[in-house]
Amino acid sequence: MGNSVNVWIVIPAGNAENTISDALYEYSKMGDGRSLHFVVVSDGSTDSTCERVLEISRDLGRVRLLKNSGVYGRGSAALKGILYSIRMSKNRDVIALLCPEKRFKSSELEKMIGVLERGSIDGVLSKRYNRTTKPEAMKTSNYLFSLFYNKMTNLFFGLDYTDIQCPAKVFKRDALEKVIDKTVIRGEGFDLNLIYEMKLAGMKLDEVHIRTEPEAEYPHMRCNNAIDTVLDTLWYRLYRTDFYKSMRERMHDF
Repeated sequence: MGNSVNVWIVIPAGNAENTISDALYEYSKMGDGRSLHFVVVSDGSTDSTCERVLEISRDLGRVRLLKNSGVYGRGSAALKGILYSIRMSKNRDVIALLCPEKRFKSSELEKMIGVLERGSIDGVLSKRYNRTTKPEAMKTSNYLFSLFYNKMTNLFFGLDYTDIQCPAKVFKRDALEKVIDKTVIRGEGFDLNLIYEMKLAGMKLDEVHIRTEPEAEYPHMRCNNAIDTVLDTLWYRLYRTDFYKSMRERMHDF
């Protein structure tokens, strides 16, 4: 890939009026001759998220706002943004999935894209920590939940990733197109669903450590989000069993 590659940045955003502006302006600083396209998907936002995005669009350009008619989940918003990006992008483009907060500087995203461009890999996941040391920027509650969640997912699915729920992921557009129709989770477990389907398809993902911004201004992991993430994962493990597969096939016969 050369520097002329387009980068499509997908941002699921639900009630993100206080953070979306800083995030978009930070991500827009990426250079190296890349053409940036932002796809923000509002998941039933009831605040001024959509108005903020439209204002930024008039300033930055190449910012597309999509909307879910209700609150369908982060995964649903991510899926809508990815499908739109696949449809509008070219074969050699890159699609990034980011959070609606400025959790890291644009230089960290450039580093991830550089790894993707230089290597024979299909995607790059960020990781905020190693498995033994909590970064100062990360809240203890978020760190402990992330450790627990990644141990669980690696055990259940035979993975070996440090930070599956990381705040940044970048993929080759063609790789996403091959697996995106296999995603079934529309909530907090969407990332795991996507990564596991890529593994089953024989794709290679690398992890890159990024320096994140302090989380003092962001809330702790909300209890309902944590529960939803775990439940999504348990359901997806069941969905992937031979028993559940046979039941799906039998129901399809009817």
